[in-house]
Amino acid sequence: MVKPGVTGSRPVSPPVRVKREGSEDGQEETRRVAQRTEENQTANGTLAGPAPVIDAVASIKEYVKTVSKSEDENVIKDNMEKLGDALFEEEQRAEKKRAFLCVGGPITIVTKLNKYKNNEYIESNGICVLVNATWKDMNNQLRSVIADVDGIEAIVEAMTIHSASSVIQRRGLMALRNISILEENAEKLVLEIGIIPMIIQVMTMFSDNVEVTTIACDLLKKLGSYEKLHKSMVDANVLSALARAIEQHENNEEVQRRARRAMKQLL
Repeated sequence: MVKPGVTGSRPVSPPVRVKREGSEDGQEETRRVAQRTEENQTANGTLAGPAPVIDAVASIKEYVKTVSKSEDENVIKDNMEKLGDALFEEEQRAEKKRAFLCVGGPITIVTKLNKYKNNEYIESNGICVLVNATWKDMNNQLRSVIADVDGIEAIVEAMTIHSASSVIQRRGLMALRNISILEENAEKLVLEIGIIPMIIQVMTMFSDNVEVTTIACDLLKKLGSYEKLHKSMVDANVLSALARAIEQHENNEEVQRRARRAMKQLL
């Protein structure tokens, strides 16, 4: 990630390979979620083998502790970045996620998102932590706990406040997609929060952004997999929004494929 050095500049993350959660084909796709890449490490001469489990778990605990106790926005931002990276890395992923849960990671991140709502970098890095925490959450514990501590509302509010940031919109959509793998979370998003108009608004505002569009289609596909939500989605003109995405990205196979899969759920 490019460290913010000028007021008003937006965070940018280099691409990383992330496997889509809950996809049908399980193909790898490029996602800008974690801020360090193997290329960065190689360039710096720091690429090494997997760290011992105890070190990885200790790091998670230390990052969460620092984020929780610090009032320095740069310290919070930087440790959120490190935490997001650590949760993304494949080595000892299960152990690290358990440590994140056990030391109160979800409530810590959500608390900071709510406290520093206007800090775009904290919001972006905090949501990135939630994306990586809920990706490959095999027993759904983190998805459930994050929803219980009002993490869904914090993500939606960040997307609302920072509506012009494509980074926050993209990461917010990814987090909501992962969290909505739990049906009760999907129902909360659609029936209580009323997320569908916001998703359509994001698709309209960032209609030329392929990454935002594809992730929005993925989220709509996931929400559309629950029959109870079909009426609300159809009434909100989701099919028209997907049709526009197909038309606007007629030469992009990924948008075409994902938008059509999302439509199929509702037809």
